[in-house]
Amino acid sequence: MSDAAFLLAVTAVTSLVAYFVARRWLGRASGSLGAAVRRLLECAGLVAVFYFLNFCAGFAAVSVLRRLSGGFISAYVIGDGTLVLLSALQAIVLQWWRAEG
Repeated sequence: MSDAAFLLAVTAVTSLVAYFVARRWLGRASGSLGAAVRRLLECAGLVAVFYFLNFCAGFAAVSVLRRLSGGFISAYVIGDGTLVLLSALQAIVLQWWRAEG
């Protein structure tokens, strides 16, 4: 089993457990799950947009700093996984802000 398949299986199991807990003990209706999935997909799209913008801004900043300093500045830092996490946080804040008003 590949790493990706294993992680998908673990996520599927915990999602099913969360679904049954929400239905049984929290009294959530299954009809509202569709709206939640739509919001998730909206958030995933925002993450992609923020990641693209952050990646482009980081690449531009590295290029400018290389020209100004005359030295080598690594662009590898832009590809760090932290950028995805920070982009996700940006997307969540924007989505919550939009939901507030």
